[in-house]
Amino acid sequence: LPLDDPYTPDALVAALAEGTTLRRSAVAYFAYTEHDDGPHLFACGADYPLPPPLAFAAPLLTGTTPLHAETLAPHLNNPAFSSLLPDLANAGCLLVA
Repeated sequence: LPLDDPYTPDALVAALAEGTTLRRSAVAYFAYTEHDDGPHLFACGADYPLPPPLAFAAPLLTGTTPLHAETLAPHLNNPAFSSLLPDLANAGCLLVA
């Protein structure tokens, strides 16, 4: 379910820096497929077309790698990625723990 108090990119990046972990929701199906215009991430029934600079995000978010500061740090300076994470958290696809 979407959150009543949505995360912002800055707030979520700060939470990750403080040790917060993101978990893939058990009810959110994550998948991606390649298209002519680049990868498309599917989460919670929504299609997230990813521009080439975000192509790395599709396998990262759909895989089994834990989503915490250590694994996400190399990408958190990417404004598009740091905006995608709260979009997914606010939609209930990623749980902030």
